[in-house]
Formats: sequence, C-alpha cells, structure tokens
Amino acid sequence: MSKNRAGWQELLETSSRGLYSGAALGIAKVGKETEQTFVGHISPAPKSPKVGENTLFDLSSLTKVFLTTTVVARLVSAQRLSLNEKMVEILPHLSWDEAWKNLQIREILCHMAGFLAWEDFSKQEKPEILNSIARSKPLATFREKVIYSDLGFILLAEALAQKTKKDFKQLCQQEVIEPLGLKRMLPSPLLAKKNQTSTAKTEKSSVDEAWIHVNDANARALGGVSGHAGYFANLGSCMKIAEAWISSLRGDESFLSPNVSQEFASICESADGERRALGWDVPTFPNSSAGTFISKSSLGHLGFTGTSVWMDLEREAWVVLLTNRTVMGSTKEEMRRFRSALHDEIWSYLDQ
Repeated sequence: MSKNRAGWQELLETSSRGLYSGAALGIAKVGKETEQTFVGHISPAPKSPKVGENTLFDLSSLTKVFLTTTVVARLVSAQRLSLNEKMVEILPHLSWDEAWKNLQIREILCHMAGFLAWEDFSKQEKPEILNSIARSKPLATFREKVIYSDLGFILLAEALAQKTKKDFKQLCQQEVIEPLGLKRMLPSPLLAKKNQTSTAKTEKSSVDEAWIHVNDANARALGGVSGHAGYFANLGSCMKIAEAWISSLRGDESFLSPNVSQEFASICESADGERRALGWDVPTFPNSSAGTFISKSSLGHLGFTGTSVWMDLEREAWVVLLTNRTVMGSTKEEMRRFRSALHDEIWSYLDQ
C-alpha cells in the first residue's frame, strides 16, 4: 500500500488524547499487505499498558455480526438452520404474545421485527428477561420499519442454543473461533485475571470504582454474554472474520457458502424505505460513520464502546476500528464525526 498514511494516522493518534484512551485500527485490501496501527493506552491512567496487537477490546454490538450473525450464516450454510424458521417454534417454552406467532429469524437479523430498541434488564435473571421480551408488544408490523434492537438478538442467541442443543458460547467457539483460528476472541466470563492488563477498560463501577468487565448491563445480567454483546477480541481476530466474509463473497466456500453470504449481503428494505442487510448495516448517505467515499455496495456495523467494522465490497477492502470511547465519556455524535473523517482518509488512501 502507499506510504502516504499521514491523514488517518494523525486522526487516530490525536483522538487518543480525548475521544478514547486507546485504539487499534486494521486496514486490508485483497492482494495488498494488511496494516495494523495501535495508539494510546488501555485506560486513562498515565502508566497503564500501551495498546498492542494482543489488547482485547469490548466488541459491544460487533458481537451481533462477528459472532451471532456469523453463527447463523454458518448453520444456514450447513443446512442446519433456515432463515424462515419461526421463533415461536424454536422457543415454544417462552410466553409469546400472539403478535409474534409468525416472527422469523430473517426479520430479527434485518431489525424489522418490531422489537423495542432497548430495555433495562439489569435487575432480572435470564428466564425472566427472555419471557419479558417474548411477552412484549411489537412497535410496528413486520418489515414496516427498521428499529435497531438488542432484544431480538438476545432471543436469537437463545434460539440458536435451543436449535443446536449447545450453549451459545460453545456454539460461537465451534462455528467461528475454532474454524478461523482466533486466538484472542473470548466471552467476558473468560476474562481471567491474566487478561486484565491486556484489556481496554470501558467503565468503572459506581459502587467501588472497580473496572467493569463488560460494558453492556444486559449482557452482564445474562451471564456476561448474549447475542447482542459480551465478546472481547484483539484486532487480528476481528480482521480475520471480516476477511472470511469478503472471501466468501468472492466465491470461497471454505468458511461460508457463497450463496449464503450473498443472501446476507442483499438489501432488505422496510416499507418506509430504510435499508439493512441480514445482520449487517449498510451506509446511510450522506452522514454515514463509514464516510462519504465508501461505495454503496458495503456492509458494516458499529459498537457502543467505540468499535466498528466496514467492508467495502467494490474495493474488496475492510477496515476494523477498536476503541474504548466510553471510558472517556465521549458522545456517540463525537464518535460518528471522528469515524466518518477517519474512514474518508482511509478510502482515499486505499484508492491511491
């Protein structure tokens, strides 16, 4: 790749002094050498360890695409699951509202099921959480509008576990982590003491000032991990998953069926004109966090903690950004502006 990297490099470094305490950035393009850059420290403490290739970041909602969506795609590729299966039939033991009787996995993936975006379940236990979601009333009819929701993915993780008779974490291990040889991707319950000095910090407890292991309170209530959040990874592991999707979309059958990956990349449009892919987000012009230069044929996703992945299918390039913006209290809007500017510098750099 070109040596002219000053634009995005400077943005990444200067933002570590206010937007986040540390970050890892990966830039890759088919046929080119992958670039990885690390800046800052794992916490705001001046003497905390520097971010490096082994630093674990709280993926937050990147769990939805890197783990949950990828597991679904793997099971569909192996013909062990259909996107048209009804959730009430997979999870018949839940107290479903009648309105959900025809809900399919496909509608959860494209966030067009009508679930509430978020609800505080931090004081409930798993069985109560699952039934609370199942008993809820849809905010819209299926495919009427996009309502980005954690709740659907919480149920989806349970459905995958019931369908395969395996724990969701075990499923992620067998379908994603082991096949791709990911050495540094793990659920928050496995963040043993030996990992604490290599994990980017995101939040402190208001009770005792101890570092909280996983930023998402609902994931904590569900045992540390669910379909919407709870996984941690280093940059290299995230880059490998994005590469596996790109490779499948180019025809490689070794990890995912190309027909399945193409279906997941296809656009779902709601009745009011909003667009998603299956599991994945797509750029929303002109204010996309992926910048103004990304092609319309792209897939990506964001994470609340300041993480993101964007795969430009025309350029055959992918970019992963991992940060801990929540530890600095920076806002989502500040992060959106930074992401947009950073990605514009990167796309311009790749086009040289």
